Amino acid sequence: MYLIDSRIFLNFHKGRQGQQVKQENRQQLHQKVQHLLQQVFKLKTM
Repeated sequence: MYLIDSRIFLNFHKGRQGQQVKQENRQQLHQKVQHLLQQVFKLKTM
């Protein structure tokens, strides 16, 4: 019984970590996109 419980907990924990990583990656991508947009905007205004 304990083994099954620990496995479920481990899978749940991994799933939580995966979601966190996805959110961090999304934030990084968002920052990169904004940075690129700023550079494009600078080029247009020059």
